[in-house]
Amino acid sequence: MSEGTNTIAVGEEDGHVVLKFPNPITWCTLDPQTAFQVAEAMLRSVSAIKTGKPVDNSKRVFSAAFIERMVNRIKLVNRSTRNRGEDYNARAIFDSIAKELT
Repeated sequence: MSEGTNTIAVGEEDGHVVLKFPNPITWCTLDPQTAFQVAEAMLRSVSAIKTGKPVDNSKRVFSAAFIERMVNRIKLVNRSTRNRGEDYNARAIFDSIAKELT
């Protein structure tokens, strides 16, 4: 992430998933494992909003096999799109994850 920031807080406020950064940011890049951790936290927040119940954080949202498969896919997409710019790369990674989840 920009300016060396290494903290992203994920939570819910007024029926919305909220990402909080300790400083203003202009861009954010995440390694594949961190991206999955943030995605998992966001999904937990979505679930809590939809069900009205807190999610048991001791349980994984994704299986270890699924996470490994997606981390490998993100690495592949990242390698194949790295010279096309951050916006293109981010969209390609998102599209790859969304395709798997829908």
